[in-house]
Amino acid sequence: MKKNLIMGLMLLVMLIISACSQETQSGEEKEERITPVETALVSKGNLQVEKEVIGRAMPDTNIGIVPKANGELIQLNVARGDTVEKGQVIGRVDAGNAQENVELQEIALRQARSQLKSAQNQKDQAQQGLQDAQERLKQAKIQNENNDTSSSVGVDNALIQFQDAQRNEQRMKELYEEGAVSLQKYEQAQVQAQQAENQLEQARKSLQTGNSSGQSSLQQAKIGVTQAQQQLDNAQISVEQAQLQVEQAQVQLRQARNQAADTSITATATGEVVQVNAEVGDMVSNQQPIATVVNLNPIKVDATVAAEELPLFKKGKDIPAYINPIELEEQANVSYISPVTNDSGLYPIEAVIANSNSQIKPGMMVTLQLPEITVENSILVPTSAVIEENDEAFVYIIEEERAKKTPVTIVRTQSDITAVKGELSEGDQVVIKGQLTLADGNKVSIMKEDE
Repeated sequence: MKKNLIMGLMLLVMLIISACSQETQSGEEKEERITPVETALVSKGNLQVEKEVIGRAMPDTNIGIVPKANGELIQLNVARGDTVEKGQVIGRVDAGNAQENVELQEIALRQARSQLKSAQNQKDQAQQGLQDAQERLKQAKIQNENNDTSSSVGVDNALIQFQDAQRNEQRMKELYEEGAVSLQKYEQAQVQAQQAENQLEQARKSLQTGNSSGQSSLQQAKIGVTQAQQQLDNAQISVEQAQLQVEQAQVQLRQARNQAADTSITATATGEVVQVNAEVGDMVSNQQPIATVVNLNPIKVDATVAAEELPLFKKGKDIPAYINPIELEEQANVSYISPVTNDSGLYPIEAVIANSNSQIKPGMMVTLQLPEITVENSILVPTSAVIEENDEAFVYIIEEERAKKTPVTIVRTQSDITAVKGELSEGDQVVIKGQLTLADGNKVSIMKEDE
């Protein structure tokens, strides 16, 4: 009995000693605990914040197709949902006698051109007639000059012969009175003198007659030139009048063709027909559209921004765009920046997005994402590394496998990266996972992302 009691006491002592030993060992393990953590490197650079501008998708073009002529709609080739090309004929209005008028104006134009050709031929003839008249005038002047010269020479010769005959008559008279010659010789000398005088008189008359005739021919030639010039002037007027008639006929033909063409209703833009307002048999006018076409490729984004956001936009710049309803990311190209505000004091902005498969529909909300540098040349750490407690911000950096609590001042924060000031250097390791269970000086083991 006593022996059993002693054995029980010894067992109890051993259990107590064992328990104390385990507690001591557990305390030692707790003091040496190693915390697994993940880290990232401290960097230095600019902090960019994604500025978001909300806009709405709108058709690039929204155009009503209006007939050019009034009348009955006799043909309609489109329905809602159809795609049309610019210039495509989508319907027709009753042409009436428009085509007949075109044919009549074509005939009138041919007649006017024929009259113009005839007038031009007459002008050519008048031109040739003027040249001929001018040549006749030239020849008349030459002939007149030649006639004047010839007649003057004849008078001069007749005068010389008359003077010689007079001297011979006087000499024969003296000789007859002296008895040196017979009466017959003296009378012959008188007859010769009289004949010479007659010839002189005839030569003078011929000179006068020749001068008068030459002047008459010259005057007639001048009149011929004047008349030929008048004929040419009249022919030129006829050509101008015929040319004017041709131009008028061309205008009338063009108008007739336009009237005939106006009966065709053509699409004024490429796109999808979203509305049809008429049916075959309806009366249509050039005041109301019969259909509406929108162009969805590219699709336009309308947005408005405040003045301080204007520097983020540049015409022709590509910016990321997120189409919220269909969770689609695309690039939007800035196409217009208004220089003035709208009624709400904001500046309208337009951008276009390629939409070849028409996924983006008018009315969808679009988020334009614009990177904006808010802090330059700053220490950057992952936002998850920053711990804020009791108005204090700090991070844990790793030095010799231990966590060092390092106070920081937050400059600017965004979702992933935070700009800070503090005793940090580029390339330092900061704890981004496991930091919530750390204390300053704790021993750590760095895990890789896939561990």
